Amino acid sequence: MDPLLFNQYLGNNRTIETMRVESENLPAIIESSNLQSAILYYIPLGQNQFDLAIWPCNQSVIGQNLQDYTHFRLINEDPLFLGYPGESRLHTVGRVVETILTIYENTKAHVEEAPAQTKQYKFVMQWLKEEIEGITMLLSAIRSEAST
Repeated sequence: MDPLLFNQYLGNNRTIETMRVESENLPAIIESSNLQSAILYYIPLGQNQFDLAIWPCNQSVIGQNLQDYTHFRLINEDPLFLGYPGESRLHTVGRVVETILTIYENTKAHVEEAPAQTKQYKFVMQWLKEEIEGITMLLSAIRSEAST
């Protein structure tokens, strides 16, 4: 598998887009840059990286305030895919994608438990559902590749 053609597992015609950014202090930057209305939700992934749920029209505004890593998202160059000595590339990718899937599933459970106080709630839940479906399909493809 040419890791990782993530876009083949997620459609591009979605209401909410995913943007990967790097930031040492994302909450403070969001507040100081008035990005609250541009970012519906964010998920910390580790190594100062976050996946953001955004309205597609806000990508350039967010990119002006944060380091955009979207083009590295779940491909060979993704900084989250740094391997351990002696670990195969496919094993590293599978391990990281599985971790990301767990983070998304835990986030979805947390959002479901919280009171639906905003009208964006249904959009965030749909975004999480679509991301989880795509990541699950991707992980299945990685596992299939690893077993051959």
